[in-house]
Amino acid sequence: MQPRTLRRIYAGFFLTLYLALCLAMGGLFLKTYPATLFLELDPLHGLATALATGVLFSGLILGLVTLAVTLLFGRVWCSWVCPLGILQDCASVLPRDKTERAARLRNRYRKIYHLKYGLLLAFLVLAAFGVTQTGLLDPIALMTRSMVGTVIPLVQHLGVPLDRVTHLTWGGVLIGAMLVTILALPRLIPRTFCRV
Repeated sequence: MQPRTLRRIYAGFFLTLYLALCLAMGGLFLKTYPATLFLELDPLHGLATALATGVLFSGLILGLVTLAVTLLFGRVWCSWVCPLGILQDCASVLPRDKTERAARLRNRYRKIYHLKYGLLLAFLVLAAFGVTQTGLLDPIALMTRSMVGTVIPLVQHLGVPLDRVTHLTWGGVLIGAMLVTILALPRLIPRTFCRV
């Protein structure tokens, strides 16, 4: 089996698992855990929480597993597990670049890529002072808010019965618009959210 095919199988599995856990969260059988599994696997979430509280909660130790796997195998988390990374890959598939040169140009290094390090540092400094706002730009938190605040209410509005009743709010519309924008940007720069 080719590595690309294997990656797609794993990505499909983890995206389906994430979506199923989000849909089940708050229902009869899953109040929170294991729907929070993806947040616990997120090293940024664990680091920000530890900086803000001075404690590394046991559930957040799973983020160390993510770091270890990343050190051993590269960006496995981003390409195989992270739902936002997987959706960005899907969004950037079409239209395909007509030539290899066009693909390289679209994928080239840009100075704006340094912006993410400044934002990361600012959010970690805030966390050290007890202000945890990393969830504003953390991909797992952003995806979970989008699912709970936008996608699930829209699914219910279309008549799909779920265990709980949720309503679409202006905050949900805003978060949904952010997600749509993030998924539109990879047509310009692949994985724009992660790179910038």
